[in-house]
This record gives sequence, C-alpha cells and structure tokens, in this order.
Amino acid sequence: MKTIEVAAQWYGEEASVPGPIEYLEFETPYREAYDERVITADTDADFQSAYFSRVAASADGLWSRRVARVTDALIFGQACVVYLPRVSAYLNGHGVNWSRQRLEAAVRENRLESPDAFDVRDEAILLHGPGIHVYGHWIIDYVSRLLSIRLVEQKTGVRRPILIKNMPGWAFAFIEAAGLADRVVRYDKSHYVMVKSLWVPVIGKNGLTLCTRQMRESFDFLRDCYAKDSPRDRRLPHRLVLLRRKTPRVTDQETLEAYFTRRGFVAFYPEDHSLADQIAYFEAAEWIAGEDGSALHNIGFCRPGARVLIWSRGPRNNFWHASVAMAAQARITYLRTSGTDQDYRFDLDENAAAIETFLATAVADRAVVPQHA
Repeated sequence: MKTIEVAAQWYGEEASVPGPIEYLEFETPYREAYDERVITADTDADFQSAYFSRVAASADGLWSRRVARVTDALIFGQACVVYLPRVSAYLNGHGVNWSRQRLEAAVRENRLESPDAFDVRDEAILLHGPGIHVYGHWIIDYVSRLLSIRLVEQKTGVRRPILIKNMPGWAFAFIEAAGLADRVVRYDKSHYVMVKSLWVPVIGKNGLTLCTRQMRESFDFLRDCYAKDSPRDRRLPHRLVLLRRKTPRVTDQETLEAYFTRRGFVAFYPEDHSLADQIAYFEAAEWIAGEDGSALHNIGFCRPGARVLIWSRGPRNNFWHASVAMAAQARITYLRTSGTDQDYRFDLDENAAAIETFLATAVADRAVVPQHA
C-alpha cells in the first residue's frame, strides 16, 4: 500500500516537500522547551525514563499551525480515509492521526471499491480521524483543528463545507462553540465523497507528544466559551478522584474510592457532568487522582500548580497527559498498576509512599513555569 505522509508540525519539518500536498501555515515556527519538572520524582521509574528520553529528543522542537491541501481526494470509511487516485496513495502520518498500521487496518475494514456513485464537491474541509467518538480527542486535537478551520476562513475569505462522518451527538457542542455549526455536512460511513480541493487541518502532535501552546489555546478557548455556564456560584471540592463506570477499569476501584474519599477526595464521574461543569470542577481542584484515560485530559483546565496522580491501565500509559499538564502548568505523578491493559489492579501498599508525598505537597508552591523561546 502506497502512502504519502503529511508533514507534521514538528522539528521544523519542511511543508514544501515536492509532491501532491500543499500547505498553508498561520504562524512562524516557534521553539518549545519541555520542562521535565512537570513529572514528579515519585513517578513510575520506567515511565519517567521514557519521558525524559522524549524530552531530550524534543528539546529543540519547532511547531507551527498548518493546514494541508490536496486535489482530487476520495474520502471513504467511517474514519475518513483519504485516497489520492492520481498518485494511487493514501494520506498518513501523525499530523492526520493516521499511523501506517492503523491506516492499513482501516483500509482492510473499508475496502476501496469502484462505487457506482459518489458525491462530488469542488471544495471542502475534512474533520476526520480515529478517535472521533472519544471525548479526550476532541479536547486535545479536534478543538485545535476547529481553530485552524477558523483561521483558514479568515485568511482565504471563503466559508467551506466541513465534512464529518460518524460524529457522536455530544461532539456537536464543540463545533457550535467554534461558530462552525452551519458549515457541517455529515456523511454516513458508507458514502464515498470526491473533493476536487480538500483542506485538512494538521494536528499539533508527534506520536505521544503534543504541542503545548496549541493545547493551551484550545483549553482557554473552551474555558471562555463555557464561562457563563460554569457553576461558579457554589463551593466546589479541591480534591477529586475520577472514577469510571465502563470497562476497562481498575479491578479494585471501590477500594481506591474508599481510600481517597477518606482523605477528603470527592468521587467524580465525568460523564455525569456537562462540559461547563467539568471545566469548573477541574479549575477548582488542587489535587486530582484518576485512571489513565480520556477524562484526565480535563487537567488542561486546572489551575497552575495543581497536582495530578494517574494510575496506569496495566502496562499502558501515555505521554499525552504530561503534555496537557505542561499546558496547564500542573505537576503529574504516574504510578503503575499490575496486570494487563484489560485486567489490572492498583497496589495501594506498594504505592503508599508516593501517594502520601502527592497528598502532602503544598499546591500553591509548586507551579511549573513553562519555558518558551
């Protein structure tokens, strides 16, 4: 399978590589220094080592806000695979959230056939990709792309239709907040769409490293949008323990809930709250504990210096939360559970010392100062 990688917003990667992709850039590339103090010393040693290796590799990273443009693009499948018939290749890369492996699987599941009929559009913008059903993806990369779409409209003076497939109903609130609801054109996953001039916002991501500046813009944008709906007229807890109703989840969740509530934490199920409520709760919280997952991307709404404790799903843990914590100037402790990523438990005795250190830290004195050059 032939693929063409979209130039990411990373390391000053050239956006003018000869080929079928053109790029529109909105910002002069800027350097972003990663502050390793966002990860506490009590973090799981293996994760800490891997994180610091990534920090060292990304210390001179360059980022910009970028939109790709291709001609005669065929879009198919529920996650919107982009195929370029003229060069017989598919678009892939971190910048469009398509790894080679994931793309190959999507193509197998949604075979490219010769459809008897397909819709044809002269121009459109594509809001696409795996993760469209995941709240956390909307927080950390869909909102950023919505802001890029607004910049495209401002720069070109043209309001183009926005193509979306298989979008959950709750996600429409993000599009409405960006003022783009009247441009959305929804397609069923079985539809084939040919676009003569297709614009694709590039995600500020390189693997598990995210662009701190763009995330900060996204969180600030959402905070401003929902400020009037936030419950600021009542006292909110300063300690939250995030719990999951759905699996996979830690097998001893009830034990963990009891442990943290005895220490003044309030049990918090994010799916029971509106986005405005979640923003307000995370803004008020000084200590947050919870499981690696989508809901913890809300730590981007935290106050500077907030402390976050994350337990893994077995061996699974990621760097995204660290990037989000950096955007919020929070500090984060990663601890590991035992088992597989589908069946795992958190050993309170083994992690007792790290948890007590987390609880004892004076939040107001621990703000992380981001370093940008």
